[in-house]
Amino acid sequence: MDKKIIIIGAGPIGLVTGWLLSEKKWNVQIYEMNSIVGGMCRSWKWNNFILDTGPHIFHTPDKNLWNFWKKNFGHLLIEGKFWAKNTYGDNFKYLYNYPLSYESIKNFPEEYKSKILKEINSLSKNSKKKSTNFHEHVAAQVGPTLTKMFYTDYPKKIWGINTKEMAAEWAPKRIKFRNKILPFFDEYTAVGKHGTGCIYDFLKKKIIKNGGKFFLNHQVIKFKKNRNYISSIYFKNKKKINLKNDTIIISSLPITLTSRLLGFNSNLKFRGVRTIYISINRRRVLPNKCHWIYYPSKNIIFNRISEHKKMTKFVSPKDKTYLSAEITYSKGNKIDKLKFNEIKKIVLRDLVKVGLVKEDEILNFSENKEDFVYPIQFLNYKYELSKANSHMSKFKQIYSLGTGGEFNYADSQILFNKSIDLVDI
Repeated sequence: MDKKIIIIGAGPIGLVTGWLLSEKKWNVQIYEMNSIVGGMCRSWKWNNFILDTGPHIFHTPDKNLWNFWKKNFGHLLIEGKFWAKNTYGDNFKYLYNYPLSYESIKNFPEEYKSKILKEINSLSKNSKKKSTNFHEHVAAQVGPTLTKMFYTDYPKKIWGINTKEMAAEWAPKRIKFRNKILPFFDEYTAVGKHGTGCIYDFLKKKIIKNGGKFFLNHQVIKFKKNRNYISSIYFKNKKKINLKNDTIIISSLPITLTSRLLGFNSNLKFRGVRTIYISINRRRVLPNKCHWIYYPSKNIIFNRISEHKKMTKFVSPKDKTYLSAEITYSKGNKIDKLKFNEIKKIVLRDLVKVGLVKEDEILNFSENKEDFVYPIQFLNYKYELSKANSHMSKFKQIYSLGTGGEFNYADSQILFNKSIDLVDI
C-alpha cells in the first residue's frame, strides 16, 4: 500500500481504474464533487423510481470483455435486445426503425423509398475518402435524401453547430447502415439491473474493501504547482491535500477544466444535457420493440425520449413508469437558463404534441443537468486539443482520461478498456 494514487472523479474511469489498482494493492484515494459515485453513469432514488443519467448500456462485440463484466458483476446486469425509433419532420405518428437498413427503407412511405434506394445505388465508393466534414461524409454514405431526413437536424440539435462545421471523422461513429432491421446494438448487450449506477456502487464497495478511501463532496478548485509538479490540490469545501512529486494523479475532469487548473485556457467546448424525468400513471408508454425515440424536429424541445422500465423492470413500480427527456444545451444559453417550472411545462406540452402521453397521466417531474457531455468536434478541434494536451504533458504526474478528460465521447466498453490498459501500464 506504499504505492499511492489520487483519482479525481468517481465516474466510470475513476472507479474502474481505482478498483483494478486496489486489487493490485495500490493505496487508492478517490475525490468526487457529488454526494454519490457514478459520475455521468450514476443512479439515484426518486419517490418509487430509480433514475439514471442515461440510459447507459453495456454493449461490446468483444467476448473477453463481456465475460469480464459477467464474471465481476453479472448479477447486476439484465441482458436484452434494445430497439430505437426515429421521427422525421413534424409527423410523429410514423416511427422509423433506427439504425437504418435496406430492409427498413423498403417499408418507408412510397414518396421516399424509390428515391432513397436510387441514390444509395448510385453512390461512389471513393466519395467518403474525399469528405472534409460530417455532412459530406454522411451524404457520401447514404445519399442526400437520408442525410436530410436523419443526419442534419438531429446532429445540429445535439452539438449545436451545422454538420458542415463538424469534423468528418465523427460521422462513422454515429452512422450504422445495415441490411436487416436489427436491435440498436447487434452484439452482447445488457443494462444495470437497478440503473447503471448499481454497478459503480458495487465497485465502490470493492475499493473500500481493498482499503481504498472515498472523499465525496470534494470539488477541485485549484492546483498548486511547483515547476512541472502539482504540489497541492484545493477543494471547494476549503480542504486541501499535499502531494509528493511521484504521486500519480488520474483525472476524469473535463479537459478544459484540467487545462485551466494547470494554467492554460483551452478553446475546446462541450454540450451539456438537461434531462427531465416524468413519472406517469401507466404501465408502459413507448410502443413494442421500442426503448427510446429520437426527435430531430426543431419544434420539439427534447432530442430523445427513453423509457427505462422497458430495459429493466426493477427501476419502477409495476403499475407506473417514467420517461426521461434529454435536452442538449450550451452553458449560458436559453435552455441552460430556463427555470425548472418553465422547462417542465414545455416538456409536457411536447410530450402531448408527439402523442406519447395525455396530460392527466402525468404524476410528477424531476431533473438533472450535466454540463460536459458531448465534445463538440468542430473542424479544427484537433489543433485545439493538441494545444491542451501539449500543455498538460508538461506535468508528468497527471493522466487525463474519460469522455471529458480526453475530449472523446466514449461508451462503457471503451472506458473499461482504457482503464484496463492504464492499470497494466
